[in-house]
Amino acid sequence: MKKKWLYYVLGLSALVVTSCGSDEKKDGGDINLDNPTYAPKTVAETKADLENSGTQMIGELKSLNQEKGMQASVMFVDLASNDGAMPAKKFKSSGTYKVLYAVSKLSTRPQMKTALKAMKEGDDDLASLLDSFDAYVGVYEYNFETKSFGNEPVESSTSIIFKFPSNKENYDAQNLNATLEIPRPQVVNGNFSLVNATSLPSNISFNIKVDGNTALSYSFVGEYKPDGIPTKIENTLTMGTWQMKQTYGYSETNLKITYSFTHGTTNILSMGFELNGQLTQQGVQNAYDSTWVQYEFDGETYGYYDSQFHIEKVVQNANAYFQLMDIKIAGQIDFAGLAPVASKENPTDKEIADALNQYADLVVVYASNNQAIAKAEAYVAEVKNEFGMVEDRYVDMRLIFADQSRSSLDSYFAEGFDGLIDEMNSLIADLNNTYGWQLEPIQKDSQQQ
Repeated sequence: MKKKWLYYVLGLSALVVTSCGSDEKKDGGDINLDNPTYAPKTVAETKADLENSGTQMIGELKSLNQEKGMQASVMFVDLASNDGAMPAKKFKSSGTYKVLYAVSKLSTRPQMKTALKAMKEGDDDLASLLDSFDAYVGVYEYNFETKSFGNEPVESSTSIIFKFPSNKENYDAQNLNATLEIPRPQVVNGNFSLVNATSLPSNISFNIKVDGNTALSYSFVGEYKPDGIPTKIENTLTMGTWQMKQTYGYSETNLKITYSFTHGTTNILSMGFELNGQLTQQGVQNAYDSTWVQYEFDGETYGYYDSQFHIEKVVQNANAYFQLMDIKIAGQIDFAGLAPVASKENPTDKEIADALNQYADLVVVYASNNQAIAKAEAYVAEVKNEFGMVEDRYVDMRLIFADQSRSSLDSYFAEGFDGLIDEMNSLIADLNNTYGWQLEPIQKDSQQQ
């Protein structure tokens, strides 16, 4: 079975904006999720603050595009993507290249999934990766005539090193002023039966230097149980004063994952996720129960075991948060409380909404003071036809504000954010000027009609 290095970020794809939390109605800070303290602001003022957070983030990302590490990442990805030589082709299947590729797209797609993508590894198994590394160690220089790094190194080295121009200006001047260096990965050996492996990565790193100075660095550190389950993972990518960091910690009763994307002391995006329970194979097995079901057919008696899985026996509670600039979403979910409704064969929409409101809490707050902007509430939404007759019902979420007014998410975000769109279009113009791209501006609703 071919093992994948991607597994060491297991669980990251489960991190979403919808959050959940612990029994104490806290997310680890001072937020009362059940009965939050509201900020003394009107709905219009909170909407303006949300828009300002978005425009501030875009302003920060504009400066990201001027980082030498970002420009060098974009240039290297462009050069390597069109290179058919074997070293470049092999490198493009590696985790290092995929990190650089994700970083090069980060400024155009400032979403959490793009940032997390920058922490992923490739599909090659460890033995293949190390064999390839030993086969391709050396220094490779970009040739402007052949538009390739070539098949053979120009110098010997214990690392894999690519020399290339850091940006368009240096490309036009044919100046190889940047280097990408990948030292040999470090591994731990053992009989890691659960992941069908005999070697696992313990330390992976690379760096980009521009004009002799470090412009970007990346490191991965991993620790594992004897069966191969990771107990500690740290991924860190640094570009000047920018940093992306992802941590993963696991024990038999706790799983905790955090992610942060910062610029100096400014939080751009961050999120955290934690589970508590019996998080073992035995815990999962104990969560199954079987009932013997007997029936008659053609005068004969038959039967079978009907097995059911009870997640509340594995996960007791969970908490999470998501933060964009100064706006934070935090919440909780009580799995044991939700279990009776979740296990019903055909629960009604009202039963689902009532259970969510009783056993789950979700609050939008200002991160700087934990005062609430709004609290989320589940409700049964109705779709009516032109005659006012109800054609469909479904469970949706709406926001409750300090004045107890309510607004669906669609209605709240439908208007009032033109300034954010203008700022995003300004960022797109900067990207087109910096990299020679031809990205289309975002149209406002009024322009699409």
